[in-house]
Amino acid sequence: MSKNAKFAKPDFSGETIVRFEDVSFEFGHNKPILDEVSFNVHRGTKITLMGQNGAGKSTIFGLILGAANVSHKEESHKSEGYKPESGEIYITNNATIATARQVIPRGDLGLTVRDFFQKCFKEKQYDIDPRIDAILAVVNLHTHKTEEDVKDRLIKDFSGGQQARLLLASALIQDPDILLLDEPTNNLDKAGIEHLTKFLIDYKKTCLVISHDADFLNSFTHGVLYLDVHTRKVEQYVGDYKDVVEQISARIEKENMANARRAKEILANKEQANAFAMKGGQMRLVAKRMREKAEELEEEMVDVRKEDKTIKQFKIPAQMDIIGDPSSRSSSGHGCIISIKSYGMISPKTHKPVKRTCDIHLRRKTHMIISGLNGVGKSTLLESIMRAYAPGKTEVSSSPATPYRSSTPFGSFASQSSQNSSKGSSMLPVVASQLASRNRTSPSGTSSQDRQPSAQTISARSGSPRAVENSVLSDASDIMIADGVRVGYYRQDFSMMDFNDTVYESLEKIVRSVEGRLIETELRAVAANFLIGADAIHTRIGSLSEGQKGLVAFARLVLLRPGLLILDEPTNHINFRHLPVIARALDAYEGAMILVSHVPEFVKQIRIDETLEMK
Repeated sequence: MSKNAKFAKPDFSGETIVRFEDVSFEFGHNKPILDEVSFNVHRGTKITLMGQNGAGKSTIFGLILGAANVSHKEESHKSEGYKPESGEIYITNNATIATARQVIPRGDLGLTVRDFFQKCFKEKQYDIDPRIDAILAVVNLHTHKTEEDVKDRLIKDFSGGQQARLLLASALIQDPDILLLDEPTNNLDKAGIEHLTKFLIDYKKTCLVISHDADFLNSFTHGVLYLDVHTRKVEQYVGDYKDVVEQISARIEKENMANARRAKEILANKEQANAFAMKGGQMRLVAKRMREKAEELEEEMVDVRKEDKTIKQFKIPAQMDIIGDPSSRSSSGHGCIISIKSYGMISPKTHKPVKRTCDIHLRRKTHMIISGLNGVGKSTLLESIMRAYAPGKTEVSSSPATPYRSSTPFGSFASQSSQNSSKGSSMLPVVASQLASRNRTSPSGTSSQDRQPSAQTISARSGSPRAVENSVLSDASDIMIADGVRVGYYRQDFSMMDFNDTVYESLEKIVRSVEGRLIETELRAVAANFLIGADAIHTRIGSLSEGQKGLVAFARLVLLRPGLLILDEPTNHINFRHLPVIARALDAYEGAMILVSHVPEFVKQIRIDETLEMK
C-alpha cells in the first residue's frame, strides 16, 4: 500500500464539517477536561485524536455527539452526548454522525443482533435484515454456519473480536457523514486489523479515530489533534501519525533549548544585580534594571507541553505459599498450579463446536500464550478456567461470552469455605478444586505444542444448537487448579471490578483480602505508580476512561500477589507509552501465567514457555 494511497486528496482548505471555538468542559466540580479549546475538522479528512489516558479524547467524541443532538440511551453517562460549559461547537449542514465505541454497553449484551442494529435508528427500519447481512460482509464478520440465523443470536454470544466488528458495523450501517471510532482495533486479530486498515484507507467520508496502535494510525491519518492532559488544550497538526510524533518531539526539544538559554541568562542577570546592589550609589539603579530584565526573560519562558507521563517500572509479586500438586513436580521442585486436559472451541474450518484434548501443566515461572483467530473461543477458555476455580457459582451464565459476576474483592470468582464465611473483607479465596486428590494428568509437563491435539466434533443430541455449543465451550471438568491459589484475572471488559466502587475502595478490598488489614501507604504508593493521583483515587471506577480502568486493573494485580495470572487482551485501551513497562513486568512474573493477546510486538517482549494454538 503506497503512501499516495494513504493520503489520497486530503483537502485542508475545503469545507469545515466540525468546528470547536473556545470550548471548555469539566466532569463535575474540580474535574476540568478541556480549557478554551479551538480546532477545525475538514470534510473528507481522517483525523487521529492523541493524548494520555484520561486526557479527554472520548469526551471530544461526546461533545461532537451532543452538538449534533444525537441521543444514545445507554447505561453510562459517558455514552451520551455532552454539552460544553462554555464555547461553541458547530456541525456543518446538520451532518449525520455515528460512533463505534470502545465496548458494547452492558445493557445491549442481551439484545439480538437484529435488535442491536435496529437500535441504531430512531425509526423502525423495515429492510433491516438485508442491510445487516450487507454490513456484516463489509466488516468481514464470519459467523457459524448453524441452523440459527445470525441475526437472532445474542450480542453476548460473540467473542470480543467479533463484538468489535459489530460495533464498527453498527456505525457503518447508519452511513454517517462523520464516523467516530474509539479504539477500533481492540480485540481484533491481525486479519481483522488489516481489513479495518484497508477499509479506512478507502473510506471517502470524514473519520475521527482514537487508538493507541501507532502502525495502524500511520496507515491512514491525515492529521492529529493532540490533547494535552496538563494544559487541557488541543494542538492541531497536519501529517501522518509518525510525522506528527516527530513534529511534537522536535518542538519540545527546540523549546527546551530556548528555555535553557533564557534560564542561563536569567541567572546571570540576577547574580550581577545582586553584586551591583552591594556597591550602592548608581550601581543600585543598574541592579534594578538587571532585575527587571530577568523578570522579562522569565515571562518569555515558553510554556513547554509536558511529555505524557509513563507509569513507573513495577513488579507483580507472585504468591509464594503455594504447594501445588505434589504428584506433578518438576525438576525444580515446583508443583503443578493448573492443569488442562481438554477444552471446547469453535473449529475455524467447520464453524462448529469441538472438544480438543491436550496435556497442559503450568507451574511457577511458566508462561503460556493462547493463540487463535477471533471467535475460536480463547476468552471462553479463560472463563472455563474461572469456572474450575469457582465451581458451584449459580449465577454463571450458560453463555460462554457472558461475564459472570462476583462480589469477591478479586473479581476472580473465588469460592470460599464455610469456616471463612463470617470473616468479612479479610477472607482469602479457597480454591474448591483439589489437585492432590483429583489430578489425573501426567507429571511430564508436556505442553500442547508438543502433542497433536485430538478433536471430537460434538453432535446435537438434545436442545438447540446454541445450547449444545454452550455446553461444549463452557465445560470446565478437565481443568484443575491447585488448592489455595490466588488467581488474578484481567478481563477485557473490566467486569472483575465493581464499577460502583471508587478506585480507593476497589484497591482497599484487595489489600484487606490479602493482608487481613488495610495498609494505607502500600495502597497509595501502588496507585501513584499507575498515575492514580489524589484527583482520581476517589473517582468511581465507572467514571474512569477505559485506559484508566486498565491501569487500575494492573494496580489491583500488584496488590493481589497472585499465584496464577490470567490476562485477556491486556493492551486494550492502554497508552502505547505504558506497554513496554507492562511487558517487562509480565516477563519477570514468577507465578504461572496465561496470556491472550493479538499484539505480536507486545508478546515478543514477554518470556513465553508454552503455546496453546487453538486451530
